[in-house]
Amino acid sequence: MRELKFRAWDGTKLVYDNVYNDTWSKMYNLGEFFRELEDKYPIMQCIGLKDKNDTEIYEGDILYTHRNNGLGGLTTKIGKVEYRAPVYGVTQIFNEEEYFMDFNNYEELEVVGNIYEQLKERD
Repeated sequence: MRELKFRAWDGTKLVYDNVYNDTWSKMYNLGEFFRELEDKYPIMQCIGLKDKNDTEIYEGDILYTHRNNGLGGLTTKIGKVEYRAPVYGVTQIFNEEEYFMDFNNYEELEVVGNIYEQLKERD
């Protein structure tokens, strides 16, 4: 079974960061803990992917996405990681329209923050 990783932010700092890779019965017992935590903070789950800097990607992360532009270069956009059954992907705004694409559509990803914290300055 893959590791299940979660984190929670209070708006300015990480307040919870842990890993669960035990049995389903242990996960079931954590239900009460998550209900209490979720009442105070939004919970984000690791999606099992890493960005170009080896940073784990979580729900709610803000990413720079890099796609092949068909001209030998990359087009960079910013988007938010979301789960839309049955896949995780990136939601972006283009011409005032919202677009959702799964991770197979990108050459490279870079985490720059999450929806609960300040974004990192881009080099």
